[in-house]
Amino acid sequence: LPKTFIKSENENPWTPQDIINHSNALADHNTLADLHKIKHKTLIIAGEKDRLTPIISSEQVHIKIPNSILETIPGKK
Repeated sequence: LPKTFIKSENENPWTPQDIINHSNALADHNTLADLHKIKHKTLIIAGEKDRLTPIISSEQVHIKIPNSILETIPGKK
């Protein structure tokens, strides 16, 4: 998967406008208020040093989802 991802990014790199569009979409997307509706057991896996999704975000999701389990993966950036 990493080689496929790198190849894809090299063949079709993000433009500055892509990054702006993606950031705006993320800023407008908030599902935290609906997470309590999840009724199934849920495993949340988070990288301890994930820069894209900080551990605090995964902890918030864990708090909002009843019967969820949060597992963190230690490691480098």
